[in-house]
Amino acid sequence: MQSSCKKAELVEVIKIVATQGDGKTEPFKEVTQYWTKEGTLICEE
Repeated sequence: MQSSCKKAELVEVIKIVATQGDGKTEPFKEVTQYWTKEGTLICEE
């Protein structure tokens, strides 16, 4: 298998596991968020 990755680097991020939803109109769910050290949300799973 051939990869087309041109660059990879290890970077520090902040990982937060949180609960979202109000339990009434939206069910509770656990989400994982990744933030930069400058405070920018970069990913939510």
